[in-house]
Amino acid sequence: MTQKYSLSLLLMATLVACSGTKNTSETGETGETGETGETGETGETGATGDVDLSVLTDTESCSDVYLAKVDPAGSLLLNISSGTEMTQAAYDSGVTETLSIDLATDSDRVTLDEGIALHALPCNDVMEETTEVLKTWSAKSGTVEFKVTSTGETSGYEWYADAEVILTDVVLESTTGETLTLPNETLSGSVGWLPG
Repeated sequence: MTQKYSLSLLLMATLVACSGTKNTSETGETGETGETGETGETGETGATGDVDLSVLTDTESCSDVYLAKVDPAGSLLLNISSGTEMTQAAYDSGVTETLSIDLATDSDRVTLDEGIALHALPCNDVMEETTEVLKTWSAKSGTVEFKVTSTGETSGYEWYADAEVILTDVVLESTTGETLTLPNETLSGSVGWLPG
């Protein structure tokens, strides 16, 4: 019995010691997804950590104006928020509303969370899973541009619209001082509807 218990403890200690070392070599060689070794060299995504942005395949959108990219496993969540009401303005004016944000001065508009079951967070007001954010990256520089075009439909406090979000030269910094460059990209989704 002591031998089985010792083997279980050894296995647990090994798993804990190895967690978070995805595809990282001891020599500092990098992989295609931007993993890095001890030298801090980066791969294609510009990451100085072991973050694989290619897993961000699902897009969610809602509210006024929020878009997110999340991996199906729920370990990464990219949050993008305008921080201002744009859907009603687009509805009232009948023209596309645009907003460009300098992330060096408004860093909380683009964040990246690492954690558990994060796929349950975007555009959801009823949590059926336990989620946990383990690490947050906040924008350090770059721009995010929002383009919001009304669909012409409204209901109560909801003004339905189509949104386009353009990320340009966005650099994120983690709570532990690592940096990560997001690829330049354009995201789109239906916004204005409220979860619930």
